[in-house]
Amino acid sequence: MKMRNAFGALFLAGIVLMSAGPAAFGYEEINVGNGGTVTGTVTLKGEVPPPRLFHLVLYPFGPFCEKRDSDGKGNRVLQEFKRSQEGGLQDVVIAVQAVQKGKPFRHPTGEFHVVQCTFEPFVSVMEQHQKINVINDDPVIHNIQIYQSEGGNIVLNQPLPVKSTQTGTIRLKPSTKITETICGMHEFMQNWAFVVDNPYYAITGADGRFSIEGLPPGTYKITAWHPHMKIASQTVTVTARNTSPVRFEFDASQVERPEYEKQEQGRIGLGARLREDRTADP
Repeated sequence: MKMRNAFGALFLAGIVLMSAGPAAFGYEEINVGNGGTVTGTVTLKGEVPPPRLFHLVLYPFGPFCEKRDSDGKGNRVLQEFKRSQEGGLQDVVIAVQAVQKGKPFRHPTGEFHVVQCTFEPFVSVMEQHQKINVINDDPVIHNIQIYQSEGGNIVLNQPLPVKSTQTGTIRLKPSTKITETICGMHEFMQNWAFVVDNPYYAITGADGRFSIEGLPPGTYKITAWHPHMKIASQTVTVTARNTSPVRFEFDASQVERPEYEKQEQGRIGLGARLREDRTADP
């Protein structure tokens, strides 16, 4: 039987939650009969960064976690960049900014699962005041830590018991755009989320392609975000019932590591990152 434990409202350390402005809660749903479409591709140029390896002997429940994404040498493999043969980059959030009115907003579910020491999905979106459900399907305990990625501020540090569900509501500083969830016991368990306030977003698939439909005619700022790249943006003009092409390209030489990795307090596993050519000790 699953246990349910509400961890309540979460606040960024040192920040007083103010009433949200129009950008967060002022979106108006209207009938968009003459909407346009934005389509495109996100590519990654240069040499794909190698997977990160985590020496499982340094982590609790290593034999269980080795059942998935292991190199067979005692290491857990975290593939952060997934590029197709044509160069398309997966797991990029494309978001249209500052849309005040448009098609119905199917709000993000805010649900992710823990399966074999993995947070699913790896990349998602969330809203301000997002209700989230974290479901631990594993027969081992985990520890959920949520960070404001821009500054490395920790939002939550909470045990995740065996076969349990944690529920709560996230309240973030209005300027926050990126959050990261990791397991404090298993650093390779990660979920990244981009904060949205309207329904005009997409997450690229394995081919790096995306499509956003039903945009009212106008000129918009569109952003592209990958967990380990700076946010890219460009302006696009959408006309009635037409398709506007957009293309983003990231440079593999400009990878950015998250701020939380510079913090050692309350975390384990910083020494577990190995060079790709190393194997587990006997």
